Amino acid sequence: MLFEIVKNYSLSGNPESINCIPFVTTPPVSLKMWTLACQWAKLNKTVIEESDTEGGILYYVAAIISMYTKIPTARAIPLLIKILRDLRIGSDIIKEFQDLFNLCVNTNVCSFRGKTYKFLDGLPMGGPLSAMVADIFIGHLESMIIDSSPHATHIRHWARYFDDIFGIWHGPEASLHLLLQELNNFDPEIKFTLQIGKENINFLGINVSFIEDKNVLRPKFNTYRKETYTGISIHADSFHPDAHKMANINSLIQRLLHIPLDEAAVRQETQIYKASHKPTA
Repeated sequence: MLFEIVKNYSLSGNPESINCIPFVTTPPVSLKMWTLACQWAKLNKTVIEESDTEGGILYYVAAIISMYTKIPTARAIPLLIKILRDLRIGSDIIKEFQDLFNLCVNTNVCSFRGKTYKFLDGLPMGGPLSAMVADIFIGHLESMIIDSSPHATHIRHWARYFDDIFGIWHGPEASLHLLLQELNNFDPEIKFTLQIGKENINFLGINVSFIEDKNVLRPKFNTYRKETYTGISIHADSFHPDAHKMANINSLIQRLLHIPLDEAAVRQETQIYKASHKPTA
C-alpha cells in the first residue's frame, strides 16, 4: 500500500505529466492517508500467502453468437436517430427515415419449403441495412461496457471486425470472465463467447503469437486453417460464378502480400496455393 501511494504521488507530481499536480500547492495524497500507510508498513507481520492480483498477459478472441438475428431493433432505432440528430439532419427527413426503417425490419420474412416465416426481432441476414445497424448497436454496447466497467482497465487492445473481437489483456483471468459476464448481461439476446490463448491464438484465419525480444513482446503472424480444411475452397467445376472463384484466389494472394509473414511461412503458403489451384485439363 505504501509503495502504491509513493508511486502515485511521484507520478502525480511529475512535471512532464499532462495532469501534473505540483506538490507545493495541491498534494495528491492526504496527510492522513500517508500517515496510515507508514504506520501499516511499520507493523510486525508475516506474509502467509502471496496472490497474483496483477495477472499476466492474455490474448483472447471473443465472438458474438448469431449477431445479426439477435440485434434488438427497438433498441437500435434510438441510436440511429441520435446519430442523425447529431449530424443536424432535418426532423422531417429523420421521421421519413424512421418510417422506412421500421418498414424494412418489421417485414423480416423468409420462405422455406413452401412456407413463409416471419422473425419477431433481429436483422435479416444479407439485408442492405443489417451490417450498418448491427455495427452501430454493437459499438454502442462496447462503449457502454468498456467505459463503465472496472475490469476494462485491464484491456490493452480491443479490435472488432463485425462479430469477431481480438484483444490483449493484462490482468487476472478472473476479471476477464467478469467482463464477459457484463457484456452478456447488456442484452438478453446478445451473447459473447470467449477463447483465451497463452502464447498464441487464432483469429480470422490468422495465427498470432508473441515472441519476447529484449523485454518487448513482438507479434508473429502465420496463417491458420481449421482441421477440416480439405485444400479446396471453391471447386473449379462448381456452378459458382467465375467472379466468386477469382475473388477467392485474389483474397488469398492479398493476404499473402499484406500480412507480415516470415520467409518460411511465405514459401509454405505459396506451395499450398499452387497445390490447391492447379488448372483443370
